[in-house]
Amino acid sequence: MIQTLHTAASGIHFGLAQFDRAARDMGLGQPTGRVRGHASGVEVPGGDHAPMAPTNLEGGPAASLVQAILARHTVEVNTALFRRTNAVAGELLDLVA
Repeated sequence: MIQTLHTAASGIHFGLAQFDRAARDMGLGQPTGRVRGHASGVEVPGGDHAPMAPTNLEGGPAASLVQAILARHTVEVNTALFRRTNAVAGELLDLVA
């Protein structure tokens, strides 16, 4: 259960980093010579990597908007996983007590 909480927290962090990069790309308007920022994944304990959204979108505000939407969904899903795991842990503790 602790592993699941850690994975969910890592996913939330990854989603927020993706969202920050997308927002920065939209705000800067992709000036000439600038390399697009993108997150490539999150390593979780045990050497695995958490699932990640595609990061090979090219150019323009539309691609940045798609990245922001994917980041939002990443945060939402991992937040729901974290909350549900936390609730299950609380229920198990109630059974033991």
